[in-house]
Order: sequence, then C-alpha cells, then structure tokens
Amino acid sequence: MWSSNKKQWVDNRKRVIRGGSAEDVGRCPLQIGVVSTGLITHNSTEAQVLRQLRFGTVLLDEAHKARVKLAFGKESGESNLRAFMVDIARTSRHILLGTATPIQTAVRELWDLLDVLSVQADFVFGRTEVRTWRLVDRTLPLITGASSVGDVSEAWDLIRSPLPPRSLSSVDARPLLESIRADLGLSNNEYFTSRGLPELGPFSRSDLEEAMRSDFFRFNNPFVRHVVVRQRKTLADEGLLARVGVNVHPDPAARPGTYGASFSGLGLVTNFSFEQAYDAAEEFGDALKSRGNGASLFRAIFLQRICSSFAPGLATVERILNKQPDDDEEEGLGLRSGTGLLDTLTTLEIGYSEQIRQELSRPEAVDPKLAAVKEFLESQYSDGKTWGEWGCIIFSQYFDAVAWVAKKLAEVYPERAVAVYAGASKSGLYRGGPVRVGCQRGDQGACEVTGSDVGGRY
Repeated sequence: MWSSNKKQWVDNRKRVIRGGSAEDVGRCPLQIGVVSTGLITHNSTEAQVLRQLRFGTVLLDEAHKARVKLAFGKESGESNLRAFMVDIARTSRHILLGTATPIQTAVRELWDLLDVLSVQADFVFGRTEVRTWRLVDRTLPLITGASSVGDVSEAWDLIRSPLPPRSLSSVDARPLLESIRADLGLSNNEYFTSRGLPELGPFSRSDLEEAMRSDFFRFNNPFVRHVVVRQRKTLADEGLLARVGVNVHPDPAARPGTYGASFSGLGLVTNFSFEQAYDAAEEFGDALKSRGNGASLFRAIFLQRICSSFAPGLATVERILNKQPDDDEEEGLGLRSGTGLLDTLTTLEIGYSEQIRQELSRPEAVDPKLAAVKEFLESQYSDGKTWGEWGCIIFSQYFDAVAWVAKKLAEVYPERAVAVYAGASKSGLYRGGPVRVGCQRGDQGACEVTGSDVGGRY
C-alpha cells in the first residue's frame, strides 16, 4: 500500500519496503499495489507518475466518481479521476470498475463508466465514428424496453459497432452474429465493420429484421455484456456469501415517539424553515433550466446537499452569494469563477439563494438530524452499553455536515473527544474546540464518538 503522507510503500505487515519521494510510487516492489484515489482527484505528483506506467489490471473502487464533471457553459467536463482513468486505460490490459453507488444523480453516469471501459476496447461501445450506443437518449429506451428500433438501418448500426464476440453474446443472438460474420468474412476477434446492409446474405438480413421487431436489443447490448450486478441477497441465495443479520433503525413499524426524534417511516420530520428553504432550492433549480448543459445535474446535487443537513445547504448558498469558486473534486458543485454560474447569476436566482440563506439561518431552523444522532447514541444498547459508550462512527457524504455534527456533539458531550476523518487537510479532534491531527486522506467524511473502549482510533 502506498502511504501518501510518508511517500513510501508499506507491505501487509506494515513494513516499509521502498520510498522517500513521490516518484517512488512508480516503483512498486510487489506485484499488486494499492493507491488512494485522493492522489488522483487532487492531481498530485503521484498521479502524473502513474500515468506513465503500463498495468496488467487496474481496479478502481468508488468508480461512480469517474463520471463526466458538472460544468456550466460547456458541453461536458471531466473530473481529474475520469481523465486519469481514460489515460491509463490506453496502456492497461484489463480495467475493472467497482461501485456500490453506480448512479448518483443521472442515469447517463452509467454511460460514462462504460465509456472508460471502451478506451482501446472496440468490443465495449464500438468505434467512436459510429456513436449509436453512446447516445443516451436514444439507447436508454431500447435497453429498458420502452421503445424499439425504428428501421433496419438503425438496427444494423447497433449490431455492427460493436459486433460482439461469441463469448459475450447471448445464446439466442449467436446464430445471427455468426451468420453476419460468415457473410462478411469476419473473424471472432473483429468487433467492427464498415460494410453496409446490401452485403449481408438474405438469411442474415431476414434475422436482423426480425430482431428489430423484437426485444433483441434489450438483452443484447453493451450494458448486459459488461455490467455485473452482485447484490448481497443474490450472492447469499447462491451460497457465495454468508448472511449477515442487520437491525434497521428506526423501525418503520414503530409507534410515533419511540425514538425521541420525529420520524415518518425512515425519514426525519423537518420543520417549517427547512420546508421553506427546500421549496426555494427547488425554485432555484427550476430557474437554472434555461441554462442547458449542467443545469439538471447541478439542481440534483444542490438539493442533495440541502437534504444532507442544514450545514451543507447553508454553506452552498453562501458560496453562491459570495461568488466563491468551488473546485472540490470530491463533493463540489463545479462553481468556477469566470466561466460558470457565479458570474451570471440572475436577479431571480439571487433572490431564491437569499431566501434559502435566510430560512436556514433562523434560530428556529434546528436540524433534526442532531437530535436523532443524540437519541441513538443514548437510547440504543448493545451488550449492556449504549452505542455512545461503545463508540460509534457516523458517515456523511459532505464534509460540511460532518464538521457540523462533530462540533455540536462536542458541545453536548464536553468530556469526550469527537474525531473527524476527512482527508489529511481536514481531519481533527473536537473537544470544546477543534484540535487538528494528521490522518490518511479519505474519500468521505466520518465523525467518531469515542467511548471508553475505543481509544480514539478509526
């Protein structure tokens, strides 16, 4: 494993076996090396070194972060992680993308992931000059069964690029594909043809027309071929994974008042100020629709931040109103000075932002998540101790939410330390005030309430 703080390689026994400079990341002493994606998202020196290497297999965890970046005023933008993966895919024999959150804000992110796989691999998405499968609006209805192919020419474009090998074809599709290869004299490792429909034999043409009128492309497409869904229940049913008992809190069937905090099913009941702020946030998002590219994605992320807790919502509108650029690769909104939203805010958009800030800044705008966290720490027991006594880890997607919860819990429990883990530059301890400590860079924020048996370690 590469230690980004110490710039050295460490083996599974915690022994330092090589290192001293950022360039040493390119001289891994063992066959398998693990590197934090934080180095990539922050475009570090190590990332530039890794770009120059050739790999047998690259496995990217949290791969949904390698999506096209939100960008106003541009057709598309690339995150540092996505740009990195596109680069090293050109010199890697195998690429595996792993994610438990494949789609965060838009279904097109699945196309972004397959686009990474398709670099130097024509059999995934086909040649770039035939873009049929890359058109989300056209192919999404095909693979969901919402629509069918319009004519035989379109069906031919979907078949010929990519023309999948036998190993990636369904049993029902193989006769048609093998007939096409025989007609055109194509080997099994040729995945594209520029030749036209007239060169197909009558049997291939007839089978293609039949496929066009059926749900053929719903079961024969790049997503079925290259996306493997491994759900816990499915694996457990097949005996490949041990079943794990989980107690879900809150219990959706519990009577009102059971947990102290007010729940409606699994959701927390918010107050009037939040409802007003959320309504204004939706209006703000709707006002952005006329801007075209990036507006819908921005709206989704903006609402997601407001729902995370009051703190990220308030921090977001403060950045917008103060015109503070936000280039955070991990959780930013893509607010860039000079080219995006910040310099072109309309009077209407400013008005909605002011309303959000005003509502979330009211004294009565108390975030219910703090009361819920406190309730669970004090009222839930395991082996005779409360969760707070044992020690708990609380995760959030956004650092603003983590820092706010940690600060408030330190005020509620002044005798205890509350640790924040959120990367080397943001981690620290709260005990009557934040105390900075070093920590490995992470992908998410987490705060830990340390109990007597925990010792403050993550």
